Amino acid sequence: MATCYHTMERHGDALPLYVECREGMGRMLGKDHPDYLSCINNMANCYKAMGRHGDALPLYVECRNGMGRVLGKDHPDYLSCINNMANCYKAMDRHGDALPLYVECREGRGRVPGKDHPEYFRSCLAVALSHLRLGDPAAGLEPALEGRDGLRRTGCDSGLLQASEGLLSRL
Repeated sequence: MATCYHTMERHGDALPLYVECREGMGRMLGKDHPDYLSCINNMANCYKAMGRHGDALPLYVECRNGMGRVLGKDHPDYLSCINNMANCYKAMDRHGDALPLYVECREGRGRVPGKDHPEYFRSCLAVALSHLRLGDPAAGLEPALEGRDGLRRTGCDSGLLQASEGLLSRL
């Protein structure tokens, strides 16, 4: 139900359900259970959507640490968590904190699901954009080209391809 409310952008209705879910899963399954970790990732996403980045960040840290330990650093859920955490830092204009997470996510997604997957291309573009926001556009050129060229080669997501072209024009 919480995810449904969250999807409908009814974050105020979703949050108490995520809190209840976190407490119940923590008690019943333990804090290292993947379902508990997914619940806190979703709860952090809800806080972030509400603009409550300070509340979201510690949950992302807990999720990242738990998923890295339990699932491993190449697991798609771990990579999604660190990408979400990087997005939270980006929303807080903390691009220096976001960049290493985007880089880690790009490297992980290069292994799983692989360098011909749209999630990898998105990660390339996130790294490039972070470099641009940090005032180092030259460092963003290679990942931006890799993301754009991959999107062209595979025919993935025309909207993302257009965004990559716009990013490249700014580098």
